[in-house]
Amino acid sequence: RTLVQGGGFEGGLSELKRWIRETDSEALCNAAVEVGAAEKKLELVVELFEALAQENPGKRLFPVYRARAVSKKGDFFSAVDAWESLADKLPERPGPYIELGRLYEENGLYDKAVSAYQNALKREPNCAPAQHGLVQLYERRHDLPGATEAARERLRSDPTDALAATKLVDLYERRGLLARAVEGLAQLYGVGKKSLAILDALSSAQQKSGSLPEAERLTQRLVAAAPASVSLWTRLRDLYKAQGKTSAAERADRVLRALSEQTERPSDRAPTAGAPASKEVTP
Repeated sequence: RTLVQGGGFEGGLSELKRWIRETDSEALCNAAVEVGAAEKKLELVVELFEALAQENPGKRLFPVYRARAVSKKGDFFSAVDAWESLADKLPERPGPYIELGRLYEENGLYDKAVSAYQNALKREPNCAPAQHGLVQLYERRHDLPGATEAARERLRSDPTDALAATKLVDLYERRGLLARAVEGLAQLYGVGKKSLAILDALSSAQQKSGSLPEAERLTQRLVAAAPASVSLWTRLRDLYKAQGKTSAAERADRVLRALSEQTERPSDRAPTAGAPASKEVTP
């Protein structure tokens, strides 16, 4: 943006092109697209990436950002053409199909979106954006059983995916099947998927289903693994209160006050997908 302001859009874009050519920087490519959108001159950005792609036929970076620049222009059919063309050029890559899935989904073409996400998964079976895309897509279609199965499949692929674990509990709860959530998560945990994300979701499901002693037991294990988590200590305190364990609830409150007074703390969130995949909690 500084380049554009200093020498006009064309001059700034020419300098940016030189930098991109020298560095292959994705950040600079993205900056070109964003500035082009802000200046309403995306056509020039498309031409920039077309030129770079012709100069460097073996690099995927420039065709990808050409397609992104075309998509940013907002014309649905041109965007579809751009990503389909890229899919033909990169037949082994899931990325173009993910973008096609999002485009189709945003425009209400749900069957095409499903097909696009499935094409991405054929190329990368554990592709997180495609699996999450299917969960969201089935939800939009009001197909909660389909969304539930897609979330389960994602969690089987990556037991550390906290988003999938939380979504699975939410979907079962909306279907009035919390007992199934508990059963399914316990089964995943029992066959070796011993991640903090699954244990956290299982604790939440037990709490929501009214199994407070079991939820308390699981949450205590989570707190032992993540002792600086405000959300887990809050859940544990609430579980103590719900069971009339006043002294234990007061102790949890003291911990929460101490955590809030710390100027620097590792995290105030429950374990997430960022936890190492190898992190396990002993049964």
